[in-house]
Amino acid sequence: MKRMLVTLVVAVGLLAPAVAFTAPPAPAYASAFNNTNAAKQACSGINGNEAAGNCSAPGRSLSSIIKIILNLLSAIAGIASVVMVITAGFKFITAGGDAGKVSSARSTLTFAVVGLVVVAMAQFITQFVLKEVA
Repeated sequence: MKRMLVTLVVAVGLLAPAVAFTAPPAPAYASAFNNTNAAKQACSGINGNEAAGNCSAPGRSLSSIIKIILNLLSAIAGIASVVMVITAGFKFITAGGDAGKVSSARSTLTFAVVGLVVVAMAQFITQFVLKEVA
């Protein structure tokens, strides 16, 4: 049982960064076209309004950098929280009725859950602020 649990934790730890940090496909910008007339038409949008198209050069804005950093920190905190929940479970199992060990396991579990709630709230607040500012 312990070997299977350790294997599961290692597998999640190795696969989580690959899933969480895969880069989205690169956008195709109209300025990359060889035909300048086609690029102007693509940038002008459906109604011929140049403001409707996004033909600026690719680059990272401050909000996208903040989102990347927040996602990285959230993934690290999530992995740490899962490890702490597993640790609390082992503490509960091995407590053997000792009130001090049960109390330690309960506090570990409580802090892990509170940590997850704080990380989730940080995600929601940051996404809200970035959406309202942008």
